[in-house]
Amino acid sequence: MEDVGQLLRKTREGRGLTLEEVAEATKIRSVYLEAIERGDLSALPPGVYARGFVRAYAEFLGLDGNEVLTQSGLSAPAAPLSREVTGDGDVTTLSQPGRIRRAVPQIAASAALLAVLLGGYWFLANRHPGSAPPASQPNGTTASQVPAAPPPAAQSPPAPAPPQPVLQVVKRNASQYMVDVGKVDQLEVVLRVGPHPCWIDAEADGHPVEQRTLQPGESRTFTGNQEVRIVAGRASSLTVMVNGQQLEPVTSDVLTYTVKKSSS
Repeated sequence: MEDVGQLLRKTREGRGLTLEEVAEATKIRSVYLEAIERGDLSALPPGVYARGFVRAYAEFLGLDGNEVLTQSGLSAPAAPLSREVTGDGDVTTLSQPGRIRRAVPQIAASAALLAVLLGGYWFLANRHPGSAPPASQPNGTTASQVPAAPPPAAQSPPAPAPPQPVLQVVKRNASQYMVDVGKVDQLEVVLRVGPHPCWIDAEADGHPVEQRTLQPGESRTFTGNQEVRIVAGRASSLTVMVNGQQLEPVTSDVLTYTVKKSSS
């Protein structure tokens, strides 16, 4: 990793760039860029976040991000295969479609049994004897003499929902997602975490708000008067809502969301 850090530092210096300029362009904090150049992985967020920072830094300098990751030893490990132990003790590697195919007959049999039970219940429930005579009215009063209930009062139609603000995607690439929001009093960004944990670094109107790892199923809301900026370490696991409207999903690892009030 030290060799990779020296490569990135020399490339940056050869282009006449400072760490602050790289941090502003990539939205990666200077302390993380310094740690990468030193080869100090312990100072970076764990796992996928560290890989995303190294890839984004390398690609910003015009290098091959995947090749730099391989040289640094941060390449993602291969996903483990699922295994099943057979009756004679052998271990068999299985794929997900195989397990589904074996489950199809059991599902079909269960569905057929359920259909038979429901059919029998419906038959018994609708098998009524002849209609019973109507119950006599007490004191000789017939049904026609009972005053009809007054018609329900007319209900006023619900008030129309306020119009949603106009969202304009100003910039969207592998590292940045910038959105302008028009005609709102306050910016609101809601994050909902999907199946994988996601590290975030959130700022509102230039002030740090929160920096931590969100767990699957967790939701966080951030508000600001002029700007909300969030660096997400695993953006592909996030659902992002801006003032009630969902942004399109992304496939990036490290991504910076910048939400601003429209100047117009």
